[in-house]
Amino acid sequence: DPFADPPGFGKVVRRLAEGRARAVPKFEDALRETPVAMPAPEVGTDPKPFNLVSEARHAEREQRKPLLYVDVNLPHGKSGRIGIYKGDDPQILAHNFCVTYGLDTDTLAQLTS
Repeated sequence: DPFADPPGFGKVVRRLAEGRARAVPKFEDALRETPVAMPAPEVGTDPKPFNLVSEARHAEREQRKPLLYVDVNLPHGKSGRIGIYKGDDPQILAHNFCVTYGLDTDTLAQLTS
């Protein structure tokens, strides 16, 4: 018979139906549970606006404008930029740039001269 169920089909269908019957009441019970009461707000505190750390960092950068940008030609036709701010040590900036881009000590010497 071409329309006959494959072997074990009835067993699998029963097992799935039994699992569904057990799962649905658990889900429905979870929906019926009483919600947890939120604690009352503290008396005497004023609400404060939410402030992300990135907003503070952005404001700091806006106040702190770079004194100079140094554009550096890198291998394979790429380029990089070093922003120099008031109080920065150019030696440290050049060293960090070379470490970041895997540049040699000759390039470091060129950047610091």
